[in-house]
Amino acid sequence: MKEQTLLKIALVSSILGLAILFAVARSGDAGQADISSIDGTMKGNQVKILGTVQDVHNTGEVQILDISQPSSITVFVSGQPPLKKGDTVEVIGRVDEYKEEREIIADRIRVIPSQP
Repeated sequence: MKEQTLLKIALVSSILGLAILFAVARSGDAGQADISSIDGTMKGNQVKILGTVQDVHNTGEVQILDISQPSSITVFVSGQPPLKKGDTVEVIGRVDEYKEEREIIADRIRVIPSQP
């Protein structure tokens, strides 16, 4: 009887622990931001934006993208497949600033397929 009770307690604890881990992981996800709302006070914060690639500069290891929503921001991407002008992308990255211009250093970027 004691082994069965112990097994039930272990099972309930495991399920409860997984539910808590799932909730914590979901709350750590970056909320989607408007490019126009990103400013110097957000430096170092993680953001998620959705926008259209307006311009692409390839420097070998890094792609420099101009993303617009209609406001625009520069995004630095490394280790990703080449992106092209007109792609709709979701970017998750860290806000930074260079020469008083806001930018995003991308951690992840995903091309959103266009719908016919």
